[in-house]
Amino acid sequence: MSGALAKCRARRAATAGRLVGIAAGAVLFLGTPAAQAFELTPLPTRAERREAKKMSNIVFRLRYPLVEFALHSFSTPVHEAITQAAFDCDGGIDTCTDLDLDYAESGVIAGVRWNDDPPFQFGDGQGRYTGCPNSRTSTISFALRTQCWYNHFKDVAAIAEANPEAYTGGSGTMLARSHFGDLQFLHAMAPRVGTPAQDTKAKIMMWAEFAWRVQSGGADFITATTRTGAVAVAGFQDHFPKKEERSVSDLFTVGRPWLRHQLDDIAFGSLLHMIEDSFAGGHVARGGTPAAGCAAAPIVAFHTYAGQDKAAHKLHDGIDRARTRTSLIEVLRELVGRRDAKQSWSEVRPYLDECVFRLADDAVDASTAIDD
Repeated sequence: MSGALAKCRARRAATAGRLVGIAAGAVLFLGTPAAQAFELTPLPTRAERREAKKMSNIVFRLRYPLVEFALHSFSTPVHEAITQAAFDCDGGIDTCTDLDLDYAESGVIAGVRWNDDPPFQFGDGQGRYTGCPNSRTSTISFALRTQCWYNHFKDVAAIAEANPEAYTGGSGTMLARSHFGDLQFLHAMAPRVGTPAQDTKAKIMMWAEFAWRVQSGGADFITATTRTGAVAVAGFQDHFPKKEERSVSDLFTVGRPWLRHQLDDIAFGSLLHMIEDSFAGGHVARGGTPAAGCAAAPIVAFHTYAGQDKAAHKLHDGIDRARTRTSLIEVLRELVGRRDAKQSWSEVRPYLDECVFRLADDAVDASTAIDD
């Protein structure tokens, strides 16, 4: 065997060892298993891989370690399948799991994934984990920096478990805040136990307005270059203060320039993800009679993650539960149709407010309960 070949095989073995190590770490961390509502896969679609290679010379790996811990189960592409079904993939959820289906645009799929895996950059003093780059301008996501992402997520999960309030004030990375802190509304969840249902709904409607206006192109269009600190949506500055300099484009596509021309699709995908999560029992309790012309039962309660039974949460996230959510597909198809019709936010808002996120008359404050 030549020296060069031996070195090549050694590098491959080392890489495999690192990936096995990540997977093994995930298994060890499974003492509190739970997946964010509905599973997803980190593997980029063929279209995204092509664009990333062409525009940024980034080549994604095609295999990832099996990671199931805390809030995530990166395995079956259930979120993606639900979204494809909303774009008229027929034959049931199981026939829509192929990542290279093109019913939904690749940007929409990227947006659906964004809520669970928002790419981010560490600030000063952050990111001191094995596998993380030294540069503060490097973008971190599961697909781009798997080991760094895993080590960071494991750390913030442990911090939040010990102190559920750790990230509720807006500190920490986008990953920490969206899963354990003030941005849990991205998953249709409350930031803490005891949050009134109306408060959580207000945050959800705030994000819905933001996402819709980013993709709408109408008179109230939010442009890609708008600073997040200057977004004119009520409540937005509670989470993205006026001093924020990053643009809306950077919020969604930092480190992924090949997606910038699909910003409208990404924003729409993020909205779809939030709606999809609102039909998962670990996130939201629904019950009662839907309003006339509405497929969604009203919301009885929003849940919060810290303190939940992690194993019970996980039971509601797989493809078996997704198969039963026919009303969810109907709701998503309604939103796709309204987008195709280029409806304005003022036209869409009543549907989301009075149907999709309608509160039951007896809605209660957030808890750690889990519902079917």
